[in-house]
Amino acid sequence: MDKLEQINKEKQFLISQLGEKKLNKLIAALDKFCAENNIYSYQLKDVASFYRKVNELP
Repeated sequence: MDKLEQINKEKQFLISQLGEKKLNKLIAALDKFCAENNIYSYQLKDVASFYRKVNELP
């Protein structure tokens, strides 16, 4: 599977989970947040992973 196919597969999965409208709004909000706060997209993934771990604590 080439990279574009993998990206499209991931997008379809996210659309099935969130809906296309919500996904597009979320991506736009993340783009704006990153630009306004000088944050790279890979840092969002790290923060989201940390956030999930913290929220799973008892």
